[in-house]
Amino acid sequence: MAYSSATLFSGLNDVHSGSTAWCIKARLIRLYKQPAYLNRNEVGSMELVIHDKEGVRIHVTMKPNIYEKLTGKMEKEMEEGSVYIIKNFLVIDNTTSFRTTHHNHKLKFFRNTTMSLTDEEFPSHITTSLHLTSSNLTI
Repeated sequence: MAYSSATLFSGLNDVHSGSTAWCIKARLIRLYKQPAYLNRNEVGSMELVIHDKEGVRIHVTMKPNIYEKLTGKMEKEMEEGSVYIIKNFLVIDNTTSFRTTHHNHKLKFFRNTTMSLTDEEFPSHITTSLHLTSSNLTI
């Protein structure tokens, strides 16, 4: 799907629950598999951390079958450092004890989510390192 320069993208500080009709442009910082709770040899979910042009980071979660659906429609696997246009996802509260971002929400991809690679570069001054935080700590 082609997007024109006039396409409006929401910033990650603007997303909130109550809608799935979001369209964002974000760089993939980290992609990892979360083991299933009852069987550590199975993949329970695929987890991502992304950031927008302003450097705002948010955590993303999806079931393995959704990851397979998304990557099956792309020319290549998702790659850390690449920039994607992402549409139609859920915004949920980030209530986990240990967080990959300070954002109050996280994104949940589902069957209607679309994700396409774009060749647009993001500002190089934005760091892509990660620091785990605990929601129980005051910083």
